[in-house]
Amino acid sequence: MVNRFGCRAVGMFGAILATVSMFISAFMPKIEWMIISYGIFAGAAFGFLHLPSIVCVSFYFDTKRALATGITTCGTPIGAIIFAPLTEILLNVKVSAQVPV
Repeated sequence: MVNRFGCRAVGMFGAILATVSMFISAFMPKIEWMIISYGIFAGAAFGFLHLPSIVCVSFYFDTKRALATGITTCGTPIGAIIFAPLTEILLNVKVSAQVPV
């Protein structure tokens, strides 16, 4: 798809599909519809987001293409490793809505 439509178009389609499917999955009344909206549509959307990043990096780098592709591929697992504990820390922070006078 990237060869036919380009990296930007496929990436934007993936971003829009991911946003819509994540938003819609929050309002699903049954788990079966949740599996369809989140599992199938969001999974496809994240595939559409991952593919252009690899292709664009391989177009840009000529000499160190393998290293650049490896770093790009490691981005998703490193983000999961970092954001899981960060989310737990942020959820445990006590926030007060009071404004001091």
